Amino acid sequence: MQFWDLYARGNKKIWLRVPGKEVVETQISAVENNIVWLNLPRKDGQILMLEKAETVDIGFSYSDGFYSAETKVAEIGITHGKVYGLSIPKEFVREQRRYFVRSKYSTKVLFTSESKYKITTELFNFSAGGLRVYVTPEFEAMLQNEKFYWVDFQIEKKTFSLPTELVWLKYMDNILNAGFKFIQIREKDQEVLMALAIKYSKNF
Repeated sequence: MQFWDLYARGNKKIWLRVPGKEVVETQISAVENNIVWLNLPRKDGQILMLEKAETVDIGFSYSDGFYSAETKVAEIGITHGKVYGLSIPKEFVREQRRYFVRSKYSTKVLFTSESKYKITTELFNFSAGGLRVYVTPEFEAMLQNEKFYWVDFQIEKKTFSLPTELVWLKYMDNILNAGFKFIQIREKDQEVLMALAIKYSKNF
């Protein structure tokens, strides 16, 4: 998808990804002469320093997916609000790589086993590939016998109902946790989860 098609959808927030550094969300301050100007990228009070000609990935997060492209720092600005000028990429693609941003989010998750037994627990974090939840003694007993579950949960106002498989079960900080991967997930659901995970992430 073209930059102007994405920018016209009204989102001026952009994700900046530099190899070996944390992902930072910043604001587009201006677009002129095929240059995208950014405000000073900060994360937790730390300034992200870039150099001219440095390669970076940028991305827009929308409800229908995360659109990213590789580009370079074309200009270093000297005025307020125009700190880094990036060349406008030729094409943005919806994120398809199999690594997933994992983000913390607090909500209830309803698990339904193949034998139709139901139990509710608390979500610890999620990604477009799966989720991690806290495990109660009652839930632990269920997990000893069944590995496949249907999960129902809500993030913001978006509701998900997905099949999962238990991947791991272990103690973390003296609390039993379980990790589940989504199986047979629709592309649409995966893209929405990816966009939400990016929105709530602190680290990539």
